[in-house]
Amino acid sequence: MARETPSQTAGPYVHIGLMPNAAGIAGVYGQDIGTVMVSDPDAVLTGCIYDGDGAPVTDAVVEVWQADIGAFGRSASDAETGEFRIETRRTEDVFLTLWIIARGINIGLHTRAYWPGQVPDVPGLDGTRAQTMVMHEVGPGAYRFDIHLQGPGETVFLDV
Repeated sequence: MARETPSQTAGPYVHIGLMPNAAGIAGVYGQDIGTVMVSDPDAVLTGCIYDGDGAPVTDAVVEVWQADIGAFGRSASDAETGEFRIETRRTEDVFLTLWIIARGINIGLHTRAYWPGQVPDVPGLDGTRAQTMVMHEVGPGAYRFDIHLQGPGETVFLDV
């Protein structure tokens, strides 16, 4: 009987496979799939993914789904700062669904990003933990959502 092996991690090739232009490989696509989420954005979401030591994760990809407007987006984290950027439209009733992949993450992580003023609707989740899923408004039409993979302030990840 063969033994099961662990899932493969995204490895150092996640940008090459999903976002070759972001990895500096031109000519595969005119622009990477998902870099334009909507044609008429009114909201910009930025953030950073942090590891358990508080260091930016510089080789991640964040995918975003927004059900009410049927939108999909994808952003590579910056190779130096770990920052990601998504341009979308703010809607009052529907949160954003995020999927995070990076080297060392065996299975993509799922979370939600709720707009300021929305109350996260996750059964059994207390108020303090729920706040890790709420964006912060940093200016007109500008929102911040940092993702902490471990440690103090760890973002809530969902088993979906």
